[in-house]
Amino acid sequence: ANRLDSVHRQHLEVAFTAVRQGMVNGIVWFWHAELDEENILVTTPQRFWNANGHAVPPRAVRGSRRCWKQAAQAVGPIWVRSHEQVRAQLVHDTVSIQWTLADPPTPEANAWRLGPLLDWLAASRGLKP
Repeated sequence: ANRLDSVHRQHLEVAFTAVRQGMVNGIVWFWHAELDEENILVTTPQRFWNANGHAVPPRAVRGSRRCWKQAAQAVGPIWVRSHEQVRAQLVHDTVSIQWTLADPPTPEANAWRLGPLLDWLAASRGLKP
C-alpha cells in the first residue's frame, strides 16, 4: 500500500471531556511511528495499551526508556467545568505537531471562566489581582 498520502500537512480536530472542574493549561499526547510493515514504535504507557478506546497496533514495541519522552504543549489556560468538552486542533507536517484550542477564549464568550481561574491562581500560586 502507498502511504505517501500521510507525508503532507494534516489537520485534525479532537474533543476532550474534562473529568472534573479545573484549569486546562496543556495537552499531552502519545504517538506511534510505523517504521515499515513490521516495526512500530509507540510512546503510549502500557496501562493505556488497548484500553479506554486507545488501540495500539498489533506489532507495536515500546520505545526505550532512555529516548522516548512524553510530548506536551502549553495551551490556554482556561477554566473548565466537570464533563465539559474542550475542542482542540492539531496540525502536523511529519516533522512537528502543534496544538491550539479550537475555541480560543474571548472575554465575552468565556467571561464565566475568569473568576474561577483567578480564584484558583490566587489560592494555589499566591496571585494577587
